[in-house]
Amino acid sequence: MIATFYTSSPGPTASGQRFNPRAYTCAAPYGYRLGDVLLVSRGGRRVRVTVTDRGRLGHGHLDLTPAPFRALAGRHWRKVGVVRGLHCRLVRRGHRRS
Repeated sequence: MIATFYTSSPGPTASGQRFNPRAYTCAAPYGYRLGDVLLVSRGGRRVRVTVTDRGRLGHGHLDLTPAPFRALAGRHWRKVGVVRGLHCRLVRRGHRRS
């Protein structure tokens, strides 16, 4: 699995929430429900993110807000752009199907 990050969203996210770059949220493929909580890990680093948005993402691709991306990529996160070799596990199923 890979992750990228996005820094703004024109208007509300697919869940209706306002985009917050400090929140631990992500855009995910349609296989996940809005509101799903995912445990994303790489090496010894891991974060929990909530699916709040959609994008033109293929299977195995998450688009994270900057906060969780930085936690996974480390201090040079802006230079990295893409984090590969992630593991993702569903922790809690969301309420909304869309």
